[in-house]
Amino acid sequence: MGGFAMKGLVQAVTLYRVRQATGVRDRLQARSEGGAFVGRRAELGLLTEQWRCAQRGTGRVVLIRGEPGIGKSRLLREFAATLQPEVHTWIEGFCAPFFTNTPFFPLIEGFERGFAKPGDKSRAAVVARLRRSLTDLAPRLDYAVPIIAEMLDLPLPSGYAPILLSPDQKRRRFIEAIRRLDT
Repeated sequence: MGGFAMKGLVQAVTLYRVRQATGVRDRLQARSEGGAFVGRRAELGLLTEQWRCAQRGTGRVVLIRGEPGIGKSRLLREFAATLQPEVHTWIEGFCAPFFTNTPFFPLIEGFERGFAKPGDKSRAAVVARLRRSLTDLAPRLDYAVPIIAEMLDLPLPSGYAPILLSPDQKRRRFIEAIRRLDT
């Protein structure tokens, strides 16, 4: 938007207008776009091996941990890039200290990122993507669409009755749906 003279400053400050969200979640993602991937081929191979086992029906959980700055996030981004030609659903969430009292935050955040696109103006479009994606993943999970929509603070999809369950029952249904995503 050009320069702006501010009281107390000698030089003008350049102002920018935000037009839409980019989808970049954090500084690590912004910084890791491009650049060489060095020294993690063995770890990338282990992730690929676990992915192949999961494709054959042997479920896998992989824990990646280490000191800050060693490349954990970059490793996951590189792994995700190797999966691009394959049919798969990638849902990524993250944890942060200030969300310790928010149950399921990484899952909810992952679903939001998976179904909402940068610049989405229509919540109905997000609901439609959620419904389509869940039924593609596991047609038996149609019952979970309104529960997940509610957790994402989305409107109740058309064709579904309001959820008349206690918070504990909703939590149990949500956990059941997450468990059944791979079946």
